[in-house]
Amino acid sequence: MQHKDFLVPNVIGLKTYIANIVYLILLFSILTPAFSQSDDLSLSKTTFQLLHSADMEGGIEALENAPRFSSVLNALKVEVKDTVIIGAGDSYIPGPFFAAANNQSLREVLGREGSGRADILMLNAMGFMAGALGNHEFDVGTGTLASLIAVDREYVGTAFPFLSANLDFSSDSNLASLVVDPGQEASTIPNSITKSVVITTSSGVKVGVVGMTTPRLGSLSVPGNVGIAPADPNDMVALAAIVQESVDALTMAGINKIILTGHLQQISLDEEIAGYLKDVDIIISGVQTRFSLMKRIAFIPVIWQTVPIRS
Repeated sequence: MQHKDFLVPNVIGLKTYIANIVYLILLFSILTPAFSQSDDLSLSKTTFQLLHSADMEGGIEALENAPRFSSVLNALKVEVKDTVIIGAGDSYIPGPFFAAANNQSLREVLGREGSGRADILMLNAMGFMAGALGNHEFDVGTGTLASLIAVDREYVGTAFPFLSANLDFSSDSNLASLVVDPGQEASTIPNSITKSVVITTSSGVKVGVVGMTTPRLGSLSVPGNVGIAPADPNDMVALAAIVQESVDALTMAGINKIILTGHLQQISLDEEIAGYLKDVDIIISGVQTRFSLMKRIAFIPVIWQTVPIRS
């Protein structure tokens, strides 16, 4: 699996919006999968657009950048019918912007005030369909994370599920009740945490999405009683084996288009784990960069050869 980093070409009609937005593309593959079917198999092509972002870490600059970011996102969604929008972790970070949502004057806007809730409702409004759990989601504890995911009176919580295949929430009293079975349709399980989901596009294309979180979470944040695997945070072979279990479950269910979204913080780790995985078509890498809040959006046109489901 190969990757290529480059800037997104200018988008016609959006020059005024993108002047101050940095585009980061992590294109691991435009794939034609290798299958063992006979040569006379008739193939059809499906054009598929994947929009993704990581490190949506809200600061004061979000007041200007979020509307611009959303405008570009909306324009790109219109261009391609089959579009999926996925987050790659660090959806928020503690700070003034995060804390401002706790002001009671915002109750009418947020439904119920609470730190970080403005960050979540912006992601909802932008149409994110699933998102990996990064390290910053845990910075203020699992109680706050739970309060951001769950419904609280008029606050609607996350309109999408958070994903992580290598975290165990069963022993954390704040998050255990939010965990649901993997492999479900993402749109049917908002306000939840799971290992994987299926996203069905408007044309009926089914895409599997698996999440992963940095195994260094324990030293980077405050994960409470959340179990972190593998035990050796540097063992990418062991992490790949954990992720592969979720991938295999999706392929067994008949899903032959699979995306891995993760927050390992270093693209070199995503490149390494790619070599240990099979049946994963695209890896979205949540990486640390010198850029800040809502200045990143990725535009990936992907063409899959549509063939019978993998055996």
